[in-house]
Amino acid sequence: MLKLTITSDDGLLVHLRGEGEISQLRFQRHDNPLERLLGPEGYARKVLFNFEAIEHLDSSGIGWLVVCHKNFRQHGGRFVLFNLRQPVEQVLTYCRMETLLQLAPDLAAAQRLAAGE
Repeated sequence: MLKLTITSDDGLLVHLRGEGEISQLRFQRHDNPLERLLGPEGYARKVLFNFEAIEHLDSSGIGWLVVCHKNFRQHGGRFVLFNLRQPVEQVLTYCRMETLLQLAPDLAAAQRLAAGE
């Protein structure tokens, strides 16, 4: 089960912390935990998603991340994932998601990506 928490929001950047598993199989039908937390207008914001406590990511979870990324791009926001644990990073790399998603090794690099650097 995925648990999302806003750890800070300064009006420019929203910092999220995720815990558990990212799998759409765990979400209710037509339920997006990110949209539930930030509202539909959240896609226009810059969001830094801390993955350090994400234990598992499956193909349906990757699909969810791709849809989220697309929504952020369409609405002028940014969606940066950082502090990925090695097993999760390996799954994303194996699926070549680093070519689509914005991935950063740490908070400083995530902030640079969010700023467009």
